[in-house]
Amino acid sequence: MHFLYPGILWGLLSIAIPVIIHLFYFRRFKKVYFTNVKFLKEIKEETSSRNKLKNLLILAMRCLALAALVFAFAQPFIPTTAEIKTGTKSVSIFVDNSFSMRAEKSNIPLLDLAKERAARLVNAYGEDTRFQIITNDLEGRHQRLVSGEEALSLIDEITASPSSQPLKKIINRQKQVLKGDHMIIFLISDFQKSVTDIGSWQDSLVELNLLPVQHSIQKNVSIDSVWFAAPVPILGQSNQLVVKYTNHSDDVAEEIKAAIWKDGMEKPAGNININPRSSTLDTIPLNILKAGIHEAELRIVDYPVQFDDRLFLSFNVKEKVKVLSINQGQPDRYLQAMFGGIDYFKFDNQDLGQIKFQQFRDYDLILLNDLRTITTGLANELQKYLESGGKVLLLPAKDADIQAYNAMLLQCKTRRIDKWDNKPREVALINTADFVFSDVYTSVGPNLKLPATKAGYLFSPALVGSGLSLLTYRDGQTFLFKNGVGEGQLFVCAAPLSTNYNNLVTQAEVFVPMLYKMALSRSKPGRLSYFIGKDNLIEAENKKTNGETVYKLKGKTEFIPGQNSFGKKVILDIKNQILNDGYYDLVLQDSIQDRFAFNYDRGESNLDLYDTDELEEMVKNDAVHILNYEGQEGIQEFVGEKDRGIVLWKWFIFAALMFLLAEILIIRYVKN
Repeated sequence: MHFLYPGILWGLLSIAIPVIIHLFYFRRFKKVYFTNVKFLKEIKEETSSRNKLKNLLILAMRCLALAALVFAFAQPFIPTTAEIKTGTKSVSIFVDNSFSMRAEKSNIPLLDLAKERAARLVNAYGEDTRFQIITNDLEGRHQRLVSGEEALSLIDEITASPSSQPLKKIINRQKQVLKGDHMIIFLISDFQKSVTDIGSWQDSLVELNLLPVQHSIQKNVSIDSVWFAAPVPILGQSNQLVVKYTNHSDDVAEEIKAAIWKDGMEKPAGNININPRSSTLDTIPLNILKAGIHEAELRIVDYPVQFDDRLFLSFNVKEKVKVLSINQGQPDRYLQAMFGGIDYFKFDNQDLGQIKFQQFRDYDLILLNDLRTITTGLANELQKYLESGGKVLLLPAKDADIQAYNAMLLQCKTRRIDKWDNKPREVALINTADFVFSDVYTSVGPNLKLPATKAGYLFSPALVGSGLSLLTYRDGQTFLFKNGVGEGQLFVCAAPLSTNYNNLVTQAEVFVPMLYKMALSRSKPGRLSYFIGKDNLIEAENKKTNGETVYKLKGKTEFIPGQNSFGKKVILDIKNQILNDGYYDLVLQDSIQDRFAFNYDRGESNLDLYDTDELEEMVKNDAVHILNYEGQEGIQEFVGEKDRGIVLWKWFIFAALMFLLAEILIIRYVKN
């Protein structure tokens, strides 16, 4: 037998107290006079013998009771293994506070059960044990060891959070804090399959204990994502909004009611049916009648899990699309007429000798029209503009400096100009799969008039990833192609825009939608929504005029995010400062520049859990303790037996009570 606190055994010296009391206790007898002294002597001797026996029994019971109490406080135990775990202990307790822990078991939220288990664990250890309390939030105040009293306070403050971390990441954080002779980890969680990545446990220095606290919910449907069918929403048109729904259960989800809220009004979006363990796409028409920032909210009716039943989205529709034409000579009258006739566009001209590079970022499309050369400075500025998301259409001059053009094309890692060719050609193929010409024509037939050229440039053979043909000649040569440059797009035409060589400007069926959709196109669609904890870096249009002003985000909270400017773009670093879903305004000098919609992460929408047997199969290690829900009721005994073996202090408390009871019975029923 061993003792957890052997120093308390010095308390056995207190047994001397009842012994001393008995030794110095002299009972006073009352004198009674009898006529027969002989009978008095016999009675006195008999009574004295009985008193001695009774007093010795009482003394023995008191000594045994006192000894049993001392042993109980010394925490005796019988080790079940050869190794006795002694020395300093540090215990890290992870309380899963993700949204899945809002589910209930016997009408009690799982998070409350987990907090109760954590508190009992703290109380099960001695006062010299140090604790770490950690949650999915990974807060700085949780990255240290504290006393038991402070640990209980931290447990009481835990609330549900949108954050959900892989358990391997949690364990790594716990290991960084633990120290001492005996390091112990407890994971109190529902052990969702989407985040449980423990794997086979190999660390022999740290003890791992799993405490599953689980629900029995089987069904859930979530709104996963949303996007526009077109790269950008267009003013004055019906834009198709594509929504992805997912059924996470083994049963068919039938008649799920969907709706969309926009501009303070609700519009039903129909009923959704989804097959088991699958997703479905649905489209919702969205009319946009005014420019500016718009917000909407998608909703479904699905119980009992509801954190993923709504999805916020926001988007910005520009009042004007700005187009710049850089010319070497007179501006092109066809371009002027084309863009001047559409109110949605703002068209500007700049001469090659008077270019304002600082204004490039204000334009959605830049045309290089009939330039005989491209200077190194212009090429470098266009490269920056393209990489930050701009679009450039290159319309070469007949007598262009091919070497200067190719220097820019080489810089953009695309096809180069080979030579000028005087052979007439006709365009025979139009790529309607690309956004520039998609959804423009109901059908592409012989009645569609495609452009033709009297002469033009030939391009070098296309390399993999060096350009996508949009318009192709009958002989297979390329008339118009595009190439991605950074986040922007470069469009290159084989012939000048002049009608002396090219009749593109007279083919309105091709010319008008081509320029219109080039200005609207994007290399990647704009983000309508972001997810808390996952999307910490946000890209926005940079409208700062100096380096001193800073952007702020205002919503349910207000803070200054980290920010780095790159030409037309600014990257905002959220750093997990957003905890609630909803809308957050991007503010610059008290002026709203943009609005972002944040939603709770859908990582926990899949409610599949690992049961106790599956967890044991996963870790494959007898040194890992997995305590099922029923066994957690005796969690304090579990801790004691796990660390010390068979704990005996309760038996000594029971023995002390029995000795005291025996003393009472002796005093009452044993006659003098």
